[in-house]
Amino acid sequence: MRRTSAPNAARDALETQAKSRIVAATGLLLALLACGEGAAIYRAHPQSGLASLTLSPFLLGAALLAHRTRRFRAPGALIAGTTFVAVALGTAFDERLSRVFLPTTLLFPTLLPQITTYVLGARSGVAMGAATIAYLTLVFAWLLLHPEGAGDPLLTPKYIVADGAIVIGLSLSILYTRARGRMVAGLRTAQAALDAVHAAEQRRMREDIDLAARIQTALLPRDLRVEGLEIAAAMLPAAEVGGDYYDVLPVEGGAWLCIGDVAGHGVNAGLTMLMMQSAVSALAQDDPAQSPSEALSALNTTLYQNIRLRMRRDEHATLTLLRYRRDGTVCFAGAHEEILVYRAAEGRCEAVATPGPWVGARPSIAAQVTVHQLTLAEGDVLVLYTDGLTEARDGDRRQFGLERVEAEILRARGRPVEAIREAILEALHAFSPVLADDVALLVARYHAPASA
Repeated sequence: MRRTSAPNAARDALETQAKSRIVAATGLLLALLACGEGAAIYRAHPQSGLASLTLSPFLLGAALLAHRTRRFRAPGALIAGTTFVAVALGTAFDERLSRVFLPTTLLFPTLLPQITTYVLGARSGVAMGAATIAYLTLVFAWLLLHPEGAGDPLLTPKYIVADGAIVIGLSLSILYTRARGRMVAGLRTAQAALDAVHAAEQRRMREDIDLAARIQTALLPRDLRVEGLEIAAAMLPAAEVGGDYYDVLPVEGGAWLCIGDVAGHGVNAGLTMLMMQSAVSALAQDDPAQSPSEALSALNTTLYQNIRLRMRRDEHATLTLLRYRRDGTVCFAGAHEEILVYRAAEGRCEAVATPGPWVGARPSIAAQVTVHQLTLAEGDVLVLYTDGLTEARDGDRRQFGLERVEAEILRARGRPVEAIREAILEALHAFSPVLADDVALLVARYHAPASA
């Protein structure tokens, strides 16, 4: 079964619509002309006038058929046949053939085959041309046998000119139709090749996105148990996968918490995120006691060498490394979104800035990295997120914003961390059903040691 591509189908639909309109307009015009001519000549030539009036409903019906159905072949064939019959009847019923072939009316039988060729195709045009030539030849033969029937001495040359013009017109129409057919065939072939390339590119992009999604989700932490913390986290991938990243790395006396976002989308962002996760995990396990600034500086060096020098890419990332200790102190370094802390004792949310440089953009960031600290008290809730959450937009292009996140935290503050996470995500989905960017979210509630 032959399949037509969407562009070809659209082009065919436009061509069909255009031809149907031409057929409808032609049928309506000829119907009006037939009525006018029939009314004008009825008294002087009742037979010719009646024949013209009789043919007008067929022409009008063909016009209505083309208009209603948006088709052109059947209405076009009806108009061509009716017009041919009109010419034949007009010459057959007129006692003076010179009235039919006045110099101004020679053009119509000449153009009839060409019009048929345009509307119905080359074969129908050839058939109409052959029928017209045959009829005019018969009339020409009748004139030779009955020269007294011709009131115009130039009538015979007119028929000869008409036959010759039809032959030339048919030849040009056939050449045009063949040339147009070759052109359309070439366009269809080129379009098919472009469609194949486009389909292959779409498949490749889909495979890249799927691979990036697998990379993005494969290394997410499965075990979120950390002493003193209740943790719930989620990753919501968007249609175009990015490089959002969160991690929980338990170590003796606490844990490393990470939240970050690689600039860009697709496989390259996924690979950068993979390198970032591997480097952070190695650094955290190698020296759990090191400062977040030292870990961030070492991570930046690794990313810069791999991305800029080896891969020849320009990806970079925003990343905040947090070193949580069992006593509730949290040291952090690196630039990312603000850290939200719900202060249980005060019943309010606090937004903590994360000043610092990006990672992967410069050979060294040791001079720009500074360490900051916050302290968690019993019941406090720590919320880490990526910009896909706060920058999600609704139908009016409004952003979800940090205020809505804080409002959901306050609304669900007394519930488990899983419920707080779900409250935020449900509000996000209600606000923006289709995500334009990935969303990573981590919610952690602190419980102080029993002896504290």
